Amino acid sequence: MIDESKIDRALAILRGSNDLPDHESYEIQLMRERIPLLPQKNPSGYHSAVSYLAMTTSVPSFSRALPNAIAAKAWLFGERGDAGGLLALKADADAYLRNISRSEPGFLIQDLIIESWAKSILNNLTASAKKLGLVAEAAETQRKLDHLDKLTTDREAVMFEIDGKDARQKLSALKRYSMPYLAKRTLHPPVLRDSDVKPGRMTEHEILAQLCTYATWALLGIASGLAALYRLRSPRLVRSLAARMELLLRPADWAWLFVAGIPPFIYLMLITRFTDLGGSELNILSLSIDLPYYDSLPLPMAQFVGMLLMALILPVLVARWRIGKRAAFFGFGKTRSWAGWLALVSAAAFIPVLGWAVTTGSDTGLKIAWALFVIPLGWILAVVIRAMTTGMGHLLHLNTISRILVPSYLAAAVVLLLATPYFKWARQHWFEQDPMARLDVNYPSLTKFEYEISVAARKEVREALGYE
Repeated sequence: MIDESKIDRALAILRGSNDLPDHESYEIQLMRERIPLLPQKNPSGYHSAVSYLAMTTSVPSFSRALPNAIAAKAWLFGERGDAGGLLALKADADAYLRNISRSEPGFLIQDLIIESWAKSILNNLTASAKKLGLVAEAAETQRKLDHLDKLTTDREAVMFEIDGKDARQKLSALKRYSMPYLAKRTLHPPVLRDSDVKPGRMTEHEILAQLCTYATWALLGIASGLAALYRLRSPRLVRSLAARMELLLRPADWAWLFVAGIPPFIYLMLITRFTDLGGSELNILSLSIDLPYYDSLPLPMAQFVGMLLMALILPVLVARWRIGKRAAFFGFGKTRSWAGWLALVSAAAFIPVLGWAVTTGSDTGLKIAWALFVIPLGWILAVVIRAMTTGMGHLLHLNTISRILVPSYLAAAVVLLLATPYFKWARQHWFEQDPMARLDVNYPSLTKFEYEISVAARKEVREALGYE
């Protein structure tokens, strides 16, 4: 303790304020005035508004030095044997805790700090009262401490569930840790339904789907570039003949080739949007798949990989089919494609089977899914190796196929790029339905959930201290 006289002056001011009619920091009132001024029309505006409030709101506004001064003075009275001074300080401390705990709640941090300060003050008051033989006063402060400790223990035992499931699975990935933590700060957290948290969860699914779509678009662009570069492996004569073969294709053939890479994307969207196999019932982090040489992979991302395999395989099969119909005289179409069709079907089956395995927690289903995944991956690797190692006798066929794959892959990439505005619309759609993503003057806090938790927690602390 550096200067006891400063503590005495602070406590004298505190004593003079004990009988004032009200104690208010005005932070909640200021929050109510700010909220209508902030943008909330779209997710970016809402998150900017929340960030602004989080940075500009000063909590708590109570003096941190004051409870420390009370605790220090209580210890001094015990050391000096001043029972009268301790009794007067106990009355001041009781009035102080009563007053700060009746300020309007809203930010849980306020309640946590009030509880912490109460324990610090009561601990020193109890120890000094016992030392000075003040049995009744020591019992009273100890009883309050015991109530606060029991409150903490009981809160930790609270189960936070949504529709019978662990809330961390149902909440959005960004809130799967923060909201369960908030829920354990009160004995009776607000009851949430899946309809309350689904919009936030689906917003993250749409964001991940858009990112995966961009990645697939880029990979198809790379595949198109590699197919275009493959012709350089052949002599000029072979490249010229391949260009002649390409001229045999008719508009109907080009139509087939242009749409060949699109069905896999539509197939994936149908599964993930109209069934539970896309994992929309849980958040993206609750659907992670453990990988041997990597940490984990979210289910939606793994399903996009399956779609990419389909988008790579189907154009090859269609290209073989169409050029085989127009250039059979030159030996095209003689290669049997049963292995390619098996690979395509396996890639298609991988998407729903993986979704079923992950959402139900089936280890057997997961093994089947990976077995299905290996088939198309192995087929693609075999095709690439064959293309790079084959002799001159097959270069004309391979060069022709690679030439007509370029527009097919590019068309699929363009369609994916054109589909990305849908995900932006879907994010906005879910945002507008999200009751958890709103700043409301009736619940002046960063979220309605935190405000309700703060109100309940404050009431419980006041009850433990005997003020209600």
